[in-house]
Amino acid sequence: MTSLIARIPMDILVPLVALLLVMVAYSVEAAAYYCFAGGYYRTGPAILRERWQTTAPADRIRETIRPLLSADQLVGRESAQGFHFRQRTASINAWTRIVLRIEETERGAALHYEVRPFYSFAPLILPTGWLAAGVLGMGGLGLFSAAAPIAVVFVIYKWIMPWDVARMGRLPSVRRALAVHGLLVCERCGYDLFGHSDANRCPECGTDSPAP
Repeated sequence: MTSLIARIPMDILVPLVALLLVMVAYSVEAAAYYCFAGGYYRTGPAILRERWQTTAPADRIRETIRPLLSADQLVGRESAQGFHFRQRTASINAWTRIVLRIEETERGAALHYEVRPFYSFAPLILPTGWLAAGVLGMGGLGLFSAAAPIAVVFVIYKWIMPWDVARMGRLPSVRRALAVHGLLVCERCGYDLFGHSDANRCPECGTDSPAP
């Protein structure tokens, strides 16, 4: 085995090792994603973070939300902080991680809606391109070959992630069900219109008649 490894050119061996390491990280993240590991769903920068106020206590909000996630084609689990969930595997999506955290306040429960990206796609592409460059003997083009897929992934995420988040529509069935508890959110920008004097016009973006 040692002699076999020694015969592999370094420009192939190094990216191959890097690819294996990233694949391990990818596998760990995928397991956390599919097992609904609570800490993983709440870790990392949020693509979207909004706060929605209601008039009902947290227990009533939980009772309302529990049966509704399936209506939005979402699967997940309930935790002490609220709910963490994802879109169904069969749907076309960017593997976003979603948290709906519930906080008790004096006016009623507040919901913190947070969406985070899946981490490992871009790092997985880098050693793959690097390895391909080594196998093809591209020499000086190796760095370009490794960097080009990263640029592609960045562009895809830049456009796909906002589309993916917008497609979920800020959990429409949940917002409609909680409208009786004072929840009202601007459809365009997500501004919380709770208790606003003119709920027919968003003061943040000027959108008329935001739907509950």
